[in-house]
Amino acid sequence: MKKMVSAALCLLAITYSGCKENFVYPELSNVSEVEIIDEGNLIKKISDPLLISKLTEFINKRKEDWETPMTGFPGTKVKLYLYRDGAFIGSFGITKSSFSMQRGGRWDSKPATEQEIREMLDLLGIDKSLLK
Repeated sequence: MKKMVSAALCLLAITYSGCKENFVYPELSNVSEVEIIDEGNLIKKISDPLLISKLTEFINKRKEDWETPMTGFPGTKVKLYLYRDGAFIGSFGITKSSFSMQRGGRWDSKPATEQEIREMLDLLGIDKSLLK
């Protein structure tokens, strides 16, 4: 019986991993304010439309290939809280090697290159040391 259960669990795991879909987020639009949060503390608010446009463009260029982690959501120290006319519409997190996204009731993550992380940190005007 144990062998049958083990075999069934292995088959289920193989099936699940083979069928896993990457999620594509819809375009982010009409963001009016961004809060940069570090471990729950507000670092700064961004309301400059030009900078918000650049941040939105950065996020929209990476709207594909998101996955819900099987091992749990990654701990994200630095997050961008996104607002539209005062209403929270989602968050975008940054770690040393990945991004996370929370929008529309979903929580996903994806790997990020060092270049992508540097580009986002430069847009935000924050130092990489915050990711430690």
